[in-house]
Amino acid sequence: MATEEADNPDLRDRAYIYWRMLSTSPEKAADVVLGNRPAIQVESYNSYETEQVEELLANISTICSIYHKTPEEMQKLYGISVTSGMINRASSSKIAAGQQAILE
Repeated sequence: MATEEADNPDLRDRAYIYWRMLSTSPEKAADVVLGNRPAIQVESYNSYETEQVEELLANISTICSIYHKTPEEMQKLYGISVTSGMINRASSSKIAAGQQAILE
C-alpha cells in the first residue's frame, strides 16, 4: 500500500489524501479524480516575458517564484521586508526601486 511502502513523501501524502476522500465520501472522491479538467493551451506556456522568467528563475527558492512576482512587486504589493529572507536574492538596486514604489 502506498501509505506504508512509499519512500517518496509526496506520493505518500497523496495516497493519504485519496484514502481520506474515499473513506469520507466515495462520490465526491470520484468527482475529484474523474472530474473535468481544463485543457492545456499552448498560449499559456509562453505568457511571460523573457526578463520576467529570468527574474523568477533567479528567485526560485523564494516566495516570489510561487506567486510569479518579482521581489519589487512582492515588496510593493504585500510589504514583504527584504530582511525577511523571502526575497533575499534581489539586487539592492531593485530593492530600492521597490521601496520607492511603496512611497509613491
